Amino acid sequence: MIQYGLARKSTSSAAAEAGLARLPAWLRRFPVGHPAFLIIGRWIPMGYHVVNVMSGIRRVPARRHLWCAIVGSVPGAVVWAGVGAGVQLL
Repeated sequence: MIQYGLARKSTSSAAAEAGLARLPAWLRRFPVGHPAFLIIGRWIPMGYHVVNVMSGIRRVPARRHLWCAIVGSVPGAVVWAGVGAGVQLL
């Protein structure tokens, strides 16, 4: 939420629109506010940072960002907990 908040506060709407205008058309149409992007993007290496910053810049509602962050983090937490439990058995 810190990256999201910093990106949201530090980027004005005009600056965000100017930056988006320079992107390729297919990237401008990317659904940053869609829950699938906000959840699945976290499973990609370094995806947390990209998702947090892009959703802050594109002004995704904080409540949507938060619940998607929680849902997107659970699978990784379960995997790492399983790895830790397995290592403990060695």
